[in-house]
Amino acid sequence: MAPVRPKKGEEIFLGIDIGTTNCKVAVGNRRGDIFKIEEEPCRLEYPRAGWVEVDPEEGWWRPFTSALRSLLSKAGLKGHEIRGVGVSCTNSLVCLDEKGEPVRNAIMQLDRRSIGEAERIGRLIGPEEVFRLTGNRIAAGTFSAPSLLWIRREEEDRFRRIRTVLSPSGYLACRLTGNRVMDPTRAATTLLYDIRSGKWSESIIRSMDLPEEIFPAILPSSAVAGRITAEASRMTGLQSGTPVIAGVMDSVAAAIGMGTTRPGEIGIILGTVGRILWPLEGPSFDDRFLNVPLPGSEGWMSIACTNGTGLSLNWFGDVVSKGKRPLSRAYLLRLLDEEASLSPPGADGLLYLPFIAGERSPIWDPMARGVFFGLDSRHTRGDLVRAIMEGTAFSIRDNLEILGTVTGRRPEVIRLSGGGARSPIWPEILSSVLGRDLRVSSRVESECAGALILSAIGYGEGEETRWPSPIPAEREKSIPGDPGSKKRYDGLFRLYRDLYRDLMPHYKRLYDLSMESDTEMEMVR
Repeated sequence: MAPVRPKKGEEIFLGIDIGTTNCKVAVGNRRGDIFKIEEEPCRLEYPRAGWVEVDPEEGWWRPFTSALRSLLSKAGLKGHEIRGVGVSCTNSLVCLDEKGEPVRNAIMQLDRRSIGEAERIGRLIGPEEVFRLTGNRIAAGTFSAPSLLWIRREEEDRFRRIRTVLSPSGYLACRLTGNRVMDPTRAATTLLYDIRSGKWSESIIRSMDLPEEIFPAILPSSAVAGRITAEASRMTGLQSGTPVIAGVMDSVAAAIGMGTTRPGEIGIILGTVGRILWPLEGPSFDDRFLNVPLPGSEGWMSIACTNGTGLSLNWFGDVVSKGKRPLSRAYLLRLLDEEASLSPPGADGLLYLPFIAGERSPIWDPMARGVFFGLDSRHTRGDLVRAIMEGTAFSIRDNLEILGTVTGRRPEVIRLSGGGARSPIWPEILSSVLGRDLRVSSRVESECAGALILSAIGYGEGEETRWPSPIPAEREKSIPGDPGSKKRYDGLFRLYRDLYRDLMPHYKRLYDLSMESDTEMEMVR
């Protein structure tokens, strides 16, 4: 989609999205239309098997400031022209000390080290009670509480230095304003938040024997967390005093950016982590999904997170290009798209289970692993790429069918965004697997678009503010499915489901063996 140009005298806002693998910075208007966008990679670290971390300074702050300065330069903008700053973020546990410095690397949502702590929470409080209060299930990585308990058990000195726990958007807001806050959408992913009262759950915090003072004030996503400090102005080029909002979960920002916050219209994000955004008519939650409040309303949203969506394609691209001359990420993915388009529906008898980082919705199995099933000497690289795209589409279909059954309704409109939405083939595969026409949102970078909208609302604090009008259908590209391949995909989808059930006990065996191997390696070191 061509970028929208600002009108003369139009107010300009900054939307930031700290993703799992990239930090994106965009300028646009209060409707969420993006004028220009820049991005820098976020460096994930894997200290041990199952561990996924980010250094907040090197992995988020430096990419953000680099992308921002490049953006302002290329857009020909000065810091004083930015009216407000919105921040969207991936999920991670960030622990700050008294000076506001991280006591350790942030623990990402893909991290699986706290499986034992998640099990202890279940024994201590009970899964039913946790679900009743938080609207969510107990799970390692996805929720901050198990990771926080792991730090207390394994890193006592670091735990004693913790003065505040934040999300990545809260960390960025703290660096920009000096204030430490969390918004409700990210508080909902701590497993320490009462989703109906909108407050920290004192009973859960006391049951886990955690210090209450480390949990920051909860502010609405569009509320002003603070204003750009003189030091942050010097480091970023933004003007001192510019308002920064409290922040928002990336999935919720995407729903706002795409205009899918009303029941009946859902969004699908083909990002590093795939997500289905399903607005609810009331607080009727299912523990197979992540459940969060929606900003600016009394509504809620269920989110189906599939870990290995874009992550699988990025991994494969890295593997096949390793040792060769450097290729840009965009160029490499374009080559993979071209090769996948030469493979027939069904990838010539090859099926992929996209569990390379465990899996969340709907199976919530951190021990699951990726599988190529049916691999043959005749298969090409294009077949493998197509199998990855089809396998992730089967995962999305699995979640959609369950959500439809749980809510008792069929979505009227399905919008698509994220980096994968730019692919010429992946959306068509998804449409055919689902048997539904899709609309590719004109705001493919929907997280940044949502952050822009929320920053505009925050800037207009005290004034009458409204959500922008829905995006006109004519601005969205329609993707019809291929009826000819639907029957074949139906059969492969049933096999996809059966394969996981058959392999489930063996995943546990493999996990135990890998843990034994890690222990032996540590002893050798």
